[in-house]
Amino acid sequence: MARIDSASSISALAGTGFWPGSRLSCACLIIALTVDDIDAQLSRLVSAGAQELQPVRDVGGGKLIASVKDPDGNIIGLMQNP
Repeated sequence: MARIDSASSISALAGTGFWPGSRLSCACLIIALTVDDIDAQLSRLVSAGAQELQPVRDVGGGKLIASVKDPDGNIIGLMQNP
């Protein structure tokens, strides 16, 4: 099960470089999901047609992040807590 974070959390993540080129300028929806298995969810999204923007990486303390762009140009950020 995934949990959608608040818009303010998403804005804070964008400002810290969560997505490549921390200044986002797109007419798109940006969401961040907390998942239990980031590798499986990333693979699932890519298999469904999303473009990987950022592979899974550890940002410290065991917290993992990744991001994709869906076929409509929307950005989906994935987060897995330790």
